[in-house]
Amino acid sequence: MPLPAKEISDSRKIFYIDLLRAVACLCVVMLHVSAAYVFKGVESRDFWVGNLFDSASRAGVPLFVMISGALMLDENYVFAKEKWFRHILKLLCFFLFWSVAYAVLYPFIKHEEINLLNAVRSILKGHYHLWFIPMIIGLYLMIPLLRLWVNRQNKQYVEYFLLLSFVFSFVIPQAIQLLVCFRSGFSFLYDVIDRFYLKYTSGFTSYFILGWYLRNYELPHKKLCYCLGMAGLCITFLGTYGELSYLHSNEWIFYSNFSVNVCLYSIAVFVLIKSLYGSVRYSDSFFHLATRLVNRNSLGIYAVHAAILAEVSPLFSHLHALIAVPLIFVITMIASLILSMLLRKIPLIRKVI
Repeated sequence: MPLPAKEISDSRKIFYIDLLRAVACLCVVMLHVSAAYVFKGVESRDFWVGNLFDSASRAGVPLFVMISGALMLDENYVFAKEKWFRHILKLLCFFLFWSVAYAVLYPFIKHEEINLLNAVRSILKGHYHLWFIPMIIGLYLMIPLLRLWVNRQNKQYVEYFLLLSFVFSFVIPQAIQLLVCFRSGFSFLYDVIDRFYLKYTSGFTSYFILGWYLRNYELPHKKLCYCLGMAGLCITFLGTYGELSYLHSNEWIFYSNFSVNVCLYSIAVFVLIKSLYGSVRYSDSFFHLATRLVNRNSLGIYAVHAAILAEVSPLFSHLHALIAVPLIFVITMIASLILSMLLRKIPLIRKVI
C-alpha cells in the first residue's frame, strides 16, 4: 500500500496519482467483497456476479505497486536516507500493529476461542489482507538501487527489462500453468525456465518499475492499449469460468497478479486515468474532495476493512449477489472510511495508519 499523500509531498500535486490510489483502494475492498461469491463455485447463481466484480477489481494490487514505483523512483522525488527509513519503519509498525490487532480481536468477531499458538502464528504471518505489506517493504528496500538504475539508463534499456519481465514473469509462467492443467506431464517446463535464472525480472519489481515508466513516458498507441486492457478483463472473467468448469483447476490462473490478462488490464487502467486526468489539478469539486478523502485514508481503509467486512457480509447473505455485492461494498467502504478517520484522531494509532 503506497503511503498516503501527506507522506509523499509530490503526490499531493498530482491529482491523477491520488485518483489512481483511490481507485486501487476501492478495487481491493471490492475484491474481498466479491471473493465470497466466487468461492461458491460455478454451480451457484451468484458466481457470475461475483466473478464479474472480482475480475473488474483485479487491477487493485498492481496499481498500488505501480503508484509506489511512479512516486518513489522518480528523480524529482527528494530522497533522503532518514525519510526512506521512516517509510519502511512505518510500514513495519503498521504490519505488526494490525497483525496483533487482528490476532486478538478477530476471534471475538468470529466468536472463537483465542489459541496462543494460533495467535502467534497469525501475528507473524499477518491477517490474510496484510500480505501486501511485507512485499512492499521488500520493494522499498530496493529503492536506492532501482532509483539509481532507472534514472541513469536509456529508455530502451528500461523497456528491455520490462520486455524480459513480461515474457519470463507473465507470458511463459501462465502458458506453462495452462499446459499443466491440460496434462501434468508438462510440469518439467518449470525446471527448464528456472535454469535461465531470470529471477530478478520476476515478482512485483516488474510493476514497480512499470509504474515509473508509465508516469514518465507516453505509450504511442493508447487505443491499442485500451483494447488489450478490455481483452484482458474479458479473459479474466471468462478464463476463470473456463478454468473452474472445464479444467477443474483451483490455481486461479487468470486471477493472478502475474497473469498476462491482469497485467494488460492494469496497464490500461493506469494509462486511461493518466490520459484523462494527467493535467488536472485539485479543485473544490465533490469528485476531487472525495478523491482526496479516500486517498488520505487509503492506508486506514486497507487496515480495517477486513474486520468490517466480516461483520457486514453475513447480514446480506440471503440477497442475490447482484444486490448484495454492491450493497456490502458501499457499507464496508463507508464504514471503513469513517472508522479510519476516527482512528486517525487517536495519537498512537495515527502513527500506524
